[in-house]
Amino acid sequence: MKKNVYGNIEDLVVNVVLVTPSGTMTRSCSVPRVSMGPDTLQMAMGSEGLFGVVTRVVFRIRPAPEFQMYDSILFPTFDDGVRAMYDVTRAKCIPASIRLLDNTQFQLGQALKPMASNPLTANLVSMATKAYVTKIKGFDVNTMCGMTLLFEGNKDEALRHQKQIHAIAAKHGGMVGGAENGKRGYFLTYVIAYIRDFVMNYYFLCDSFETAVPWNNVTAFIANIRQEIETGVARNPVVQVKPIVMCRVTQVYETGACVYVYYGVNFYGVDDPLKLFFSIEQACVEVMLRHGAALSHHHGIGKHRKKWLPQVLSTPSLKAIQGIKNAIDPTNVFSTNNIIDT
Repeated sequence: MKKNVYGNIEDLVVNVVLVTPSGTMTRSCSVPRVSMGPDTLQMAMGSEGLFGVVTRVVFRIRPAPEFQMYDSILFPTFDDGVRAMYDVTRAKCIPASIRLLDNTQFQLGQALKPMASNPLTANLVSMATKAYVTKIKGFDVNTMCGMTLLFEGNKDEALRHQKQIHAIAAKHGGMVGGAENGKRGYFLTYVIAYIRDFVMNYYFLCDSFETAVPWNNVTAFIANIRQEIETGVARNPVVQVKPIVMCRVTQVYETGACVYVYYGVNFYGVDDPLKLFFSIEQACVEVMLRHGAALSHHHGIGKHRKKWLPQVLSTPSLKAIQGIKNAIDPTNVFSTNNIIDT
């Protein structure tokens, strides 16, 4: 979640010990970088149990941050927010975490506000805030979205980056929403799993997936994902409830972003809910492929999505994975069946 300061997992891992049927795979040196041929460390990390089992990891560690600060910004539309995120990335003032919630997820976050110690005062403040945002600033409650920010590290640098981000946001119609809204936005991340389990009791099938998308395709990708899910569900005459689709841009890079998609489909009366689920997933993956997106940003391929791997990896790439598997596990001891058929 805080890769902008600490890095992704591949940046944090210095060395691993991978036990394979042919012996132990590791490096003798735990150094920040090597140039010793193809990186077997990365191969081990991305293998999803295909080659062996990791028994030891050397991590980079850092001191606990001296300063932490939440913040939030409201934007008139999701497109405004995406453009602001891109500009923040280009300006290199990215905080530890920066996320953009679409209107549906933003409204869900507002609905899940914890009860205030003084409900009357809180309601009055909420009404006044809503009036200011909608009547004076002219935001539409059905299109506005929220950006959550988390700054960590050096206080002076964090405050400087916050000032830069506020200036960039203002150019895209953004309005500062404050620390409390930012903190609550991250709280929503942990709540969603409980909501998923709860609504299953009411015939809602929910899932989420993530991907990496080039910047120039982010907004079109999200719009088409939403359309595909809604259209796919509408084809089933039994489903009477419109599906819930929520999207969030959750990680940023110079060349693209990580996008999360959450959706819920009411399957009451549907004879084969899993068939409906797989048809939705098929449509979503096709949207990924059309927009030059990855099958996964960090969750992995596993068994579920490996059938699409030949559409994103060339034949020699797949042969290389198979060749490594044959070389270090010729009798298929680790028959996980992940990534490739084993």
